[in-house]
Amino acid sequence: MRFILTVYAALVIAGMSASQSFAAEDGAIYGTVKAMGHKDVLAKWSAQTTEKTNDSLGYGNASNLPAGAIDYSNLSGIYVILDDPNYKGGRFHEVRIEPDGSWPSALAVAVGDKLRINNETENDITVYLAGDGDDDIQELPVIEAGRSETLVVELSGQLELGVDEIESVAVPVVSGPGWRTQRLSSGDEYEFEDIKPGDYSLVFWFWRLGSITQRVTVGAGKRIKIDQILSVDRIVK
Repeated sequence: MRFILTVYAALVIAGMSASQSFAAEDGAIYGTVKAMGHKDVLAKWSAQTTEKTNDSLGYGNASNLPAGAIDYSNLSGIYVILDDPNYKGGRFHEVRIEPDGSWPSALAVAVGDKLRINNETENDITVYLAGDGDDDIQELPVIEAGRSETLVVELSGQLELGVDEIESVAVPVVSGPGWRTQRLSSGDEYEFEDIKPGDYSLVFWFWRLGSITQRVTVGAGKRIKIDQILSVDRIVK
């Protein structure tokens, strides 16, 4: 959970220091995000196969993984977060509560975004969103089996989405004002459009791999390409 707190703190500081100029012509940030295992381990596996793939950061990609190894190349649930003070929230995020757990496994959202909680169990459930403080809690009315309810995120920081009746459901949630977020799988492309010229923080985050934060200056009408790799040996925050 320490990675979640770190990414939240980094974005809050960046958001407080960002100065925005409201030019008529907006810009965009786009690119690709990948997840990779440890560089040395991948190199060892790559050497044992006939197919090798290298990228600009020196990572290889074994075509055949050993039994039990995590296939980072197909990892899902990676978030790209743009701290944009011009964004006021309001996006919907689907959450499924199932008898043996929940989907997704983690969430990055904006204050003002909406969580549509779908009860896919056979029983009524009580869902809450809680932070670290005693008063940092939001609760939904009881959700009947097969029904859904919507929760508007009012809290910011390091949060947890839980269910009173199912202890195994404990979804890590990070939230901040002005956070534009995109949920991707490894190798997917992302794009943030309609960005006012100015300085921003861009964060690449997976709750089990940590985060990498980049500062980026967006000029009027400019499209900026930023590719990034989240890896076991590249976590800087």
